[in-house]
Amino acid sequence: MAGAIGSQDKVEGAVRRGRPPLDPHTRETRILDALEQIISEAGLKGASMNAVARAAGMSKRTLYAHYDGRTALVEAWVRRVRASLVRELPDDADARPLAERLRLLLRREVQYAHSQRRMAALRAVIAEAPRNPDLARTVYRESAVAAKKLIEAELRRALAAGEIAGADPRTAADILFEMVYQSPLERLMNPDACTPTPSEADRRLDIAIAIFLHGLGNRTASGEALGILPTRETHRLVPGDAPRRRQNGASRESGEGDADPEKN
Repeated sequence: MAGAIGSQDKVEGAVRRGRPPLDPHTRETRILDALEQIISEAGLKGASMNAVARAAGMSKRTLYAHYDGRTALVEAWVRRVRASLVRELPDDADARPLAERLRLLLRREVQYAHSQRRMAALRAVIAEAPRNPDLARTVYRESAVAAKKLIEAELRRALAAGEIAGADPRTAADILFEMVYQSPLERLMNPDACTPTPSEADRRLDIAIAIFLHGLGNRTASGEALGILPTRETHRLVPGDAPRRRQNGASRESGEGDADPEKN
């Protein structure tokens, strides 16, 4: 084994002598791309550290210098998958309206999130879950749970700032996540499922945010600001707060348009 690692180091050193070393981002991309490719083709069983190092064009020793084992490597890959769906907001986003902040938070990179290779890799990870429950828990924690926590944190800030009202941030985060990202079962189970285009994904995101914020009683940060929903009065989603309605352009208070029940 030591001899194998030594020869890999010599090969890598010979390849790199004439070029500058990889920057951290490029190195991580190369490693995680290699892992995803191997999992999509050979499943998790085929994704040994040696196989990943070979596919990434580096020594096993170099790979272990950055990841202490396959679990850590898979965790890093799952975080990258999550970042293609939900990512932390940039520092300069705090002053933007809530609708814009949610759009930045939730805008997915369709070309990565729904690629055939990634779907195949996710299917392989799901298939492995019964045999490797610890890995399954790690994948779930670093994907859906972490994504919803990012949404919840932003909604808590919005609640504290008075931008939304009448909602439990954790429940609201679950609902918004499901609205924005349709059930993954279609993409994972249906081989004929169509990958949404970037414009289709953006449109779904805008509609989901508009409906979500409109329901929470936030007119200025909802679909009216995005030009999706018509301007109208909005209300808190709290018990006993029924929305007032207009009939034929006349208010109920004026009595116009109201039928007399005694005459019907």
